[in-house]
Amino acid sequence: MMLWTSLLGTLLILGFAHIIWVISIKEAPTTKLIGQILAIAITVLIVVLFLYGGVYGGLMGRGGYGMHGMMGPGMMGKGMMGPEYMDKMMKSPEMKKWMEEYGRGKRK
Repeated sequence: MMLWTSLLGTLLILGFAHIIWVISIKEAPTTKLIGQILAIAITVLIVVLFLYGGVYGGLMGRGGYGMHGMMGPGMMGKGMMGPEYMDKMMKSPEMKKWMEEYGRGKRK
């Protein structure tokens, strides 16, 4: 199903590039050149993205290029994953209440 959706999206954008090409042919020489360059750039970009997605798209979630790259060791020290944030979160009264309720208190 994902292949067909991707193919349909590719054809839709290629149709957009074709419309730009056809309209630019009827314009002045400078506008014609800009329109044709834009249509060619869109076509090349969408074909490259379609092929790249076909080759590497199947690796998402298998440790290839999925969340592994986003949650790697470089991200653990920054932003929401940083030690300062974790300390602040663990000291909040809401988190202590949640830990008592669900973390430790419900075990049998």
